[in-house]
Amino acid sequence: MTAALDGFPPNPAQEIRDELGLGHTCSACGHPETERNPLVMAADGYRVHVSHLITEGDGYYGVPFAREVAA
Repeated sequence: MTAALDGFPPNPAQEIRDELGLGHTCSACGHPETERNPLVMAADGYRVHVSHLITEGDGYYGVPFAREVAA
């Protein structure tokens, strides 16, 4: 069920999470993905619930969709 936005590869920390079998759990909250709230690859390379990226004030402060590198 995990989807990746085109052009956003996993970062090294996410790759380790994947190797440990955590590829279907959110890097932001630790809860598993669901059909209604799937995981997507954020621009910072972490897999997070889509709700973290679209809900203002949700608590996820990564880089949701930016193409440029954050300073």
